[in-house]
Order: sequence, then structure tokens, then C-alpha cells
Amino acid sequence: MAYIFYFIILAFILLGTLVFIYDVIPNMYPKILRKISPVKPLTKVPDNYEQTILKAAFKMALSNKVTMVWEDRQESFTQKILNSFNKRKSNVEFRKYNYPRAFLLLGILTYILKVEDKKNLKKFKLMFEEYITDGGIPSFTVNKVDQAPMGIVSLLLYNTYGEEKYLHFSKEIYEYINENLDKENGVIDYRSGAERVLNDMLGLTVPFLIEYGRSINDETIIELAKRQRKERKRALANQAKRKTNKLPAKTTETDSSLMMEREETKSTITLESVIHFLQSLQKDYYDTHESKRKIEKLFFY
Repeated sequence: MAYIFYFIILAFILLGTLVFIYDVIPNMYPKILRKISPVKPLTKVPDNYEQTILKAAFKMALSNKVTMVWEDRQESFTQKILNSFNKRKSNVEFRKYNYPRAFLLLGILTYILKVEDKKNLKKFKLMFEEYITDGGIPSFTVNKVDQAPMGIVSLLLYNTYGEEKYLHFSKEIYEYINENLDKENGVIDYRSGAERVLNDMLGLTVPFLIEYGRSINDETIIELAKRQRKERKRALANQAKRKTNKLPAKTTETDSSLMMEREETKSTITLESVIHFLQSLQKDYYDTHESKRKIEKLFFY
């Protein structure tokens, strides 16, 4: 009996130590650090701030550690144990080959091309080899519209280097998007079979579809991009009739032939929704005045 008693005591001590190491310290350390060394805003922007940001962006992009997360939550010790059993390759791939990394790559390449930085362009091209095979097939599983900005990155590389593999990469992205069309209304499903369509879908897919359609001179692809906004505008019109809400909701529900929000659905308004909306309009096929008119109609209907 004494051995059992000592075993239980030892087990409790061990468990308490693990909780302290993996739960208490990780939760308390950032808070203590912020108290001791608070983040101070810059009083003067350094002359080389662009290069500083570019260097940091490259460091993030070259790392296999995903530091760009869309959920900032503190997990309990128990939750961490449970998650450790579920950390498969698919989970790592989901986090790495998703829209945060895609927009990071797009931002880096767009800046490099703008300033005509040939040295970092070669560095970026080499880095992107991790995402593409020699035959132009994505080295990751294309399984979500969140990856569409990767297609824009590939198109920019195609326009720069003229290598067909980059165009083929974008074709793979397009074919996935095309496979996820609602057959009744032509709306791109954010997730296959999902009843709701996020505004994110517009910002993620519309710019890519327009760029890809232009690259291969296919007007039907550009029309597909325009249709997404038309359907969303129609949904907003129905929403405006029932609510005072003027900004786009985070989600809308689909109703066979029309994307619309049901009265009983409580949608959330987020800055992310607005940003994705503006991204879809940024690559507008129309001229500037037409884009301005569309923005006014969509946001201030």
C-alpha cells in the first residue's frame, strides 16, 4: 500500500511540474515580458525601413514555422496534450499553404518587382521552388480557395521569366476554383458543400481570376470573376432591405439559386471582410470611375 501511495504522490508532482512548464510559464512569460520590457512605438522611421521590412518578410517566408495565425488563443495544458495527438502532416500543410503565407509571398514579390530589385528577385524565385515542381504542379495539395493568391504570385513570375511552369501552376489553381462552382448560380464555394460563403472568397479569388483570364486572354474567366461580385451585390441588396447594416457581413448563406443571408442568421462584421472586398475591387476589370461607383454601391447601398 505504501508503494501505491508514493506512486500517486509522485504522479501528482510530475503532473504539477508538467502543468507549470507547459501551461503556467507559456501563459505568464509573455505578460511578464511585456511588463518588464514594453513595446515602444517608433519616434522616427528609419531611412532603410523598406529593406528592414523586406528582410523580415523573407525570414518569415523561408521559415517552416508558421507565425501567421488567424486565431490568437491560449490553449490549456489538457488541450495541448490532445492536440499533440492530432498534429499530422495535414495540419502543418493547412497552416503553411494557406492565405497568410500566400499574401506574404505576394507582398514580397510585388515590392521586389516595383523597385526592380534583381538580386532579391533571384532569391525569391529560388524560394518559390519549394512550392512548385519542375512540371508546374503545386508541391502542396490544392484544396482551398485561400491558396488562390499563390496563383497571382506564379503569374507574376511567368510574366517576368516567361517559364511555362508558372502558367501551369496558375492553371492548377484555376481548375480547383472552377471545380468548386455552385452549378445553379455560378458562385464559388468557399468550402466544398458549405452552406455559407465568406466574403474572403471574393478577395481571394477575384483578383486571381482577372489576372489569369488576362494572361491567357480568356474573357469567360473574367466574366466568372465579375459574376461573384454581382451575386454578392444581390445578397447585400436583400440584406439592406431587412437591416440597417451597411457593411458586408462576414458570411452569407446560400439559397440554391441566390446567395443571400437569412433573417435569422446573425452575421459578424469584420475588418477582414472589408479588406477582402477591397482586394477584389482593386483588380477590377473596369476603369477607375467604374470601380469607384461599384465601391459606393457595395458599401453604401
